[in-house]
Amino acid sequence: MMPQEGRPVNNQSGVLDNPPALRYIPAMREREPTIQELLERLDNTPSNRVLAAVGYIPLLCFLPIFADKEDDFARFHGRQSMILLAALVGCWVLIWLLDAILGGILSHVFLVGVIFKVMDWIIHFVVGGVVSLCYFVAIVFGAVQALVGRKRPIPFVGALARQLPL
Repeated sequence: MMPQEGRPVNNQSGVLDNPPALRYIPAMREREPTIQELLERLDNTPSNRVLAAVGYIPLLCFLPIFADKEDDFARFHGRQSMILLAALVGCWVLIWLLDAILGGILSHVFLVGVIFKVMDWIIHFVVGGVVSLCYFVAIVFGAVQALVGRKRPIPFVGALARQLPL
C-alpha cells in the first residue's frame, strides 16, 4: 500500500512515521464567578424571574415589591420599574403643563402666538414621543434582564433603585 501525500504512515512498530504537528491551544475560560454572583444565581428561581419581569408591566410594579419581602432579586426589579413609571408620569405632567401654558395661554398673544403654538407642538409630540420611547426601551431591557436572571441595573435608574428603602 502506497502512502498518500501528506498523511502519516504507520510503520511495523505501530508508531507514526511523520507525526502531525501538535499545537498547544490554551483553554479559553471565563473568569471564575465570585461568591456573591453564585449566591445571586441560586436565588433566581424561574418563579422569581417571572415575578420580576411581570413587575415591569406599568402599574404592576408593586407586585414584586410586596409579594415576597425576602426576595431581593424581584424587589430590585420592582423598585426599578416603580422609578421608571414615576419618571414617565413626572415627564408627562411637565409636558402637559407646558402644553397648557404655551398652547392654551401664550398662543393667543397677538403676532407671536404662532411661535408658541409651534413650540407647544414640538414639546408635546417630539419630546413626548422620545420620553415614551425611552420608557418602552427601558422596561423591555429590564424585563429581559429579569427573565434571564441578571440583576443588571438600568442606566440612571439602578442607582436610585438600590437606595430606595422599600
